Amino acid sequence: MISNIKNNFKKILPCFLVILLFVAIFCGSIFSTKKDSIEITNEEDHTFVLPKVKGRVLEVYDNYLIVELADNRIYEAGTENLECIENFQINDIVKITYSGYTHESSPGILVDVTNIELEEEE
Repeated sequence: MISNIKNNFKKILPCFLVILLFVAIFCGSIFSTKKDSIEITNEEDHTFVLPKVKGRVLEVYDNYLIVELADNRIYEAGTENLECIENFQINDIVKITYSGYTHESSPGILVDVTNIELEEEE
């Protein structure tokens, strides 16, 4: 009886470990959002100020841009709420206001973009 249980356990253990591995990989990919900058607060009234980054436009699509930041990292920046995206052109320098979080992918994604404004035109 005990040897029967041991044999069954030896058969089930590898399957269980493989399933556990897939669950860990899946959970890791869901929670891979990373905060890319520190929180900034307004000194006068202590309100939260969203971080801003500057980047050069590499590609323009209907509702997002592909931008290269100063550190040479490439990100997707856009939102359904911004209608001005089609006004940007390749090589424009833009200032992007976002949550400070990024999704690690290729290209990366700036999370919760609230504003994209033109800094300089090339």
